Amino acid sequence: MLSSRLNHHDVRAGTPGESFAAEPSRAVYQATLSAMAAIVETRDPAAGDHLGRIRAYCRIITRHLDRRPRVGRPLSNREAETVVEASTLHDIGKATIPDAILLKPGPLNRTEFTCMKRHALAGFRTLTNAMRQVGRHPFLVTARQIACFHHERWDGGGYPTGISGERIPLAARIVAVADVFDALVSRRCYKAPIPVCEARAIIRRDAGRHFDSVVVDAFERGAEEIEAVAGGIG
Repeated sequence: MLSSRLNHHDVRAGTPGESFAAEPSRAVYQATLSAMAAIVETRDPAAGDHLGRIRAYCRIITRHLDRRPRVGRPLSNREAETVVEASTLHDIGKATIPDAILLKPGPLNRTEFTCMKRHALAGFRTLTNAMRQVGRHPFLVTARQIACFHHERWDGGGYPTGISGERIPLAARIVAVADVFDALVSRRCYKAPIPVCEARAIIRRDAGRHFDSVVVDAFERGAEEIEAVAGGIG
C-alpha cells in the first residue's frame, strides 16, 4: 500500500522538520528554493503570483494557529517560517506534467486528472533527490511533506495515499487550505475566479471533511489579513 511505503519518510503528525539534524547555511536552502520554484514558474506564468500569495496565507494561518488548543505545542517562530518558505515548493512536481494538461483551458478528463495527480509523488521524488545531495535539512523535510501530502483530505478522500486526520503532516494541512482558497479566488486558464466571501464559505463548509477544522479556524481568525492579500489579485 502506497501510504505504508511512504510512512517511514514523512507521514507523521507534529511540527515541521522535527528531530532532524542541524541546518546548513540559510543561503543553501534559499538557493535551492529559488531554483526549484523557478522550474514551476517557467511552465505557468501565473505561478509566481500564486506562490507569493500562498506564502502570505501560510504566514497568516501559522500566526493564528499558535493560539489554538489542539495543535500540540505551538509552532516556534522558526518552524512557522519553515512552513511559509517550504510552501513555495508545494507544486514542484507539476514540472513533470505535460503542458497540454497543465495549461489546458478547460476541465480535465479522467485520464488527464489521473496524470495531474501524479505531481504529488513527483514532488516527493524531486525533494528526496535534493535531500540526498544536501542532507535532511528541516526546510527540505517540510517541503517534501507539503509537496506529497497537500492534496490529502482530512476525511481520507484525497491523494496520493488516502491518509486522514492528524496522520497528514501539519504543514501539508496548512498549505491545503491556502492552496484551495487561492485557487478559488484566482483566475485560471480553465476557470473564472469566485468572490472571496464565497471562497471563505467553501473553506468553512469543508472543515472536518476536506480540511483540518483547527487550521480552518486559524484561517478564519486571520480572514481580514487574508482578504487583503486576495484583494491584490489582478
